[in-house]
Amino acid sequence: MPNNEPATRWLSAALGAEITGLSLSGPSARNVSAELFDALNMHGLVLVRDQQLDLHGFASVARQLGPLQRFRLMQPRPGKQAEHYSCPGEPDVTLIGNVKPDGMPDPMATSAEEDWHFDDAYKPRPNRYTVLYAVETPKVGGDTVFAGMQAAYAALDGDTKARIDDLKGVYSVERLYAFFRQTDPSRPPLRDETITANPPVSHPVVRVHPHTARKGLFVVPKVMSRIEGLSEKASVRVAQPLFEHAVGPDFQYRHEWRDGDFLIWDNLFVMHTATRFDAQRDRRLLYRTMVADQ
Repeated sequence: MPNNEPATRWLSAALGAEITGLSLSGPSARNVSAELFDALNMHGLVLVRDQQLDLHGFASVARQLGPLQRFRLMQPRPGKQAEHYSCPGEPDVTLIGNVKPDGMPDPMATSAEEDWHFDDAYKPRPNRYTVLYAVETPKVGGDTVFAGMQAAYAALDGDTKARIDDLKGVYSVERLYAFFRQTDPSRPPLRDETITANPPVSHPVVRVHPHTARKGLFVVPKVMSRIEGLSEKASVRVAQPLFEHAVGPDFQYRHEWRDGDFLIWDNLFVMHTATRFDAQRDRRLLYRTMVADQ
């Protein structure tokens, strides 16, 4: 008899695993949180291909991992409130791409430029997991590239590890918004109420995984104002080389999307960036949600 038990294989040397033999919908679907948690703890990113999920099915699978964290705009624009992007019946789900199905909200277009980041790093508690499901994918391009922060930390020399293990980075909405305005000058200036609602927060430069105790880098210079106890210039001298090391090719996994891909990653230990695709020629539509850090 064939073996129908789920199996796991590495996607790259640094991070990521694909689980085969797992159905997330239909008669054979079941609670898959144990398989997903085990793989996430070990690999940081999990792919399950060839799934058939509608909007509600996607949200249902994501909720197996914990409460969903609703999308919030850093600074809403006129006519562009956070609710503008929420899906009817599933307000914790937003759309990404260039396709607007009937009765659905506008999708959020992703930047075509390289933009390595953790989601919501400027918040006191960034979301734990980010979850995507591919409804339609372009023939060429539109890949997402991931970098494993645990592998990046493990590759550092002992002196560097000892020097950075206890450091904390200060993250600022003002710093992040200045970066956004560089890439999109049409954005209005940051309002005082937005700054007040998002005071600076500190995150460890080196995070410790709560289940495996493995350490991973958490450094995003474009959002980090400084490192506690260091001047801004000294902070850059520490943070920038760490960042460039962390997103190096040895620690990357490049995901080429296919229709039916279900992908989830640990947002506290995996950085990611979008890549270009021809939005005039090709269609792209993904469901997106976030699982809160508990």
